[in-house]
Amino acid sequence: MISIVYGNDGTRDRELLESMFRLRHAVFIDRLGWDLPCEPGRESDQFDREEAVYIIIRNPWSGEAVASCRLLPTTSPNLLCDLFPFLEANGTPPRDPRIWEASRLAVDHRREKLSGCGNVCGTLLSGIMEFALRAGLTHLVSVSDIRVERILRASGWQLTRLGEPHHMEGFAVMGEITEVSATALARIRRRCGVARMVVPVGEDTRRVA
Repeated sequence: MISIVYGNDGTRDRELLESMFRLRHAVFIDRLGWDLPCEPGRESDQFDREEAVYIIIRNPWSGEAVASCRLLPTTSPNLLCDLFPFLEANGTPPRDPRIWEASRLAVDHRREKLSGCGNVCGTLLSGIMEFALRAGLTHLVSVSDIRVERILRASGWQLTRLGEPHHMEGFAVMGEITEVSATALARIRRRCGVARMVVPVGEDTRRVA
């Protein structure tokens, strides 16, 4: 089950958001070993602000988050513009209301958490593009290491690197941009084996452009 959660909605969906922060800790801290300052069992950072929009997949039985992604307008603080501008060849990443950043892409790796959830990764990637298309965005940017880039390309994302890779903590890290379009969505759904739209019509997808 996929949900769109807005960071400025206050206490609405707070339990789901907390489940997502716990998932991010399990993925980025426990599994990947990222050296991030965070609370025990909960990963969040300075970009989890009211401007953030979260695409979250819940386990239909437990209600826990099993996959998620954070979307941020590039007109507000974000990873690429504020922490990694050097990943863009000219040092000036885009700040445009129709270009948003996708970050903190997390998919649960624990088999017991994924029971009954189906194609979680394909659903999440399709849902991100569906949201971006409905919201009137033209592009998504991201900061990805080589492992994530391979997964995205295999899933149908046509990524263009914004500059040369930089090596951080033993991995090549890139700033990237991808077009938002109906064609891009169809390609991702075909490559991921997703047969239909995954964001429910009733979900609040606010047009931003």
